[in-house]
Amino acid sequence: MKTMKSHKKLFFTAHLFLMILFCFSPLTVHAKNLGNSKGITWDLRPGKTLTYKSYLGGVGLVKQKVSMTNYSDQASSRSGYRILKFRLNYNRKMSLTASQVANASTYYYVYHPDMTEGPRCFFAIVDYDTGKSLQASNKFGVTVSRKWYKGTTYTYRTSGYSYELSNTYVDVVVNYPVSYQRMCIGAGGWSSATKTTADENFWNGKIAYWKTNLYQSKKTKLLAHFTGYRYVG
Repeated sequence: MKTMKSHKKLFFTAHLFLMILFCFSPLTVHAKNLGNSKGITWDLRPGKTLTYKSYLGGVGLVKQKVSMTNYSDQASSRSGYRILKFRLNYNRKMSLTASQVANASTYYYVYHPDMTEGPRCFFAIVDYDTGKSLQASNKFGVTVSRKWYKGTTYTYRTSGYSYELSNTYVDVVVNYPVSYQRMCIGAGGWSSATKTTADENFWNGKIAYWKTNLYQSKKTKLLAHFTGYRYVG
């Protein structure tokens, strides 16, 4: 009997220890990262055309398309570094009714006369774990340069109103250490027609991607497309 009680006590003590270990183990801490973020699909690839949504003022979310081309990943002349290059092509042609053309034209004339045409698109180079932009100064040694270009312009007209929207593309060059393997590329749209302080803080490397208007809003799912650089190509 004494042996049985000792076994029971030992079993209880061991079981309690395992419960405590499980509760405080770092493996059970589900920190937010790009991998468990909603509103993201991991399907951005060279030569693949993908659909995303972006907010058009006075209208709401509209569908647009993005594709990646001119992809290359080569050794750098700088020891321990590589150079990643690619182009993102945004096809922003839309199908708008007469009332939507009028609403979009009025919205941007009244509320955003100094803004470029919407709906806006974005690309982001993001650290997988922190969700922070690598386009800002960062501890990983990653630097990003880009240049935007204007493509075909579409003009939408209705009685007394007109609205123009152009395709656009961006050439991106990323210098990164070979040892750094948590870099992700993202492309998509905005869930709002206006920028917020959070958006600016993201581009400045202060907060995570999922806290911005680039991420899905509470009201609607905003789909963005990402890839880890190791899986591109």
